[in-house]
Amino acid sequence: MFDGTVQRERFAEALRVSYRLNSREYSMSYHTHEGYELVMVHKGQGTMFIDNQVYEIAHGNVFLIDAKTVHRSNAKPGIDYDRTNLTFVPEYFRAVWGGETTDRLLEAFRVAFRKKEYCFQLPAADWSYLDGLLRQLSEERSDRLLAWPMQCFLLGQVLVYLNRYTSQTQRGSPAKSIETLSAKVIAILDADLRRPLSLDDVASRLYVSKHHLCRTFKKETGFTVGEYVRAKRILKARVMLEVGDEPVSEIAFRLGFKTASYFCQVFKRETGLLPSEFRRTKQALGESVSGVKSDSSGPLCALPGLDPH
Repeated sequence: MFDGTVQRERFAEALRVSYRLNSREYSMSYHTHEGYELVMVHKGQGTMFIDNQVYEIAHGNVFLIDAKTVHRSNAKPGIDYDRTNLTFVPEYFRAVWGGETTDRLLEAFRVAFRKKEYCFQLPAADWSYLDGLLRQLSEERSDRLLAWPMQCFLLGQVLVYLNRYTSQTQRGSPAKSIETLSAKVIAILDADLRRPLSLDDVASRLYVSKHHLCRTFKKETGFTVGEYVRAKRILKARVMLEVGDEPVSEIAFRLGFKTASYFCQVFKRETGLLPSEFRRTKQALGESVSGVKSDSSGPLCALPGLDPH
């Protein structure tokens, strides 16, 4: 049962491809990743919530979801949901590709996040090309000796292709998000998470009753409005703890918690760790990943020059 929290998923593998997953009953609660995700929809209906955008699940859609972006998929029951999932943790590839190349290869995901354009409808030829790369990536897992270098190479081709496709606007525009009531509410809430929540204010800005707003929001997202705000504040706190060195008290203030002690209480309830413990754990993990050694003198260094066609 969904408990109204944003689940934080840690990938067990540096790279995973699940090719042509199929299910008739599929609904994932709101969650984030410590890595990046690509979803290709071969068949299905439903809705995909990414950040404050809502998209239709439909054949031909490709979703780009960067690390730390909250999202949820909700397929229509009784209808086959056929998709391919690629997940990867970039930190494990920096030793192979180098830091600058890795950052360049992630540009398509960063642009998707910056522009809030997470979904693309690919033309048939582009779809077939990307589908073929992902099928090859999946098949490489069967060769234990050469799987890793080939997977690195093929993942690089996937990322180069995505960068080139998304940077060439004449090849197609991003899919438009659906203007649902919950999407409008989320846009208002996300604009200033520090502001005290007032359901009356949000409802009046959208010209609906508070009762209708709460009922519709819960139905469409699985959250109450209050649960969503709390979950997004905790998600934001995770990011601030991971990448910055601000005092816990300052983070609590910036995210709208009345006191640092209350923030610590809520954070531990949601994550199982105090903020200071969470920061130490993430710093230790980052050091262990950055210590991975690999020979980056091979042909993978030339990845930005690969021609996808």
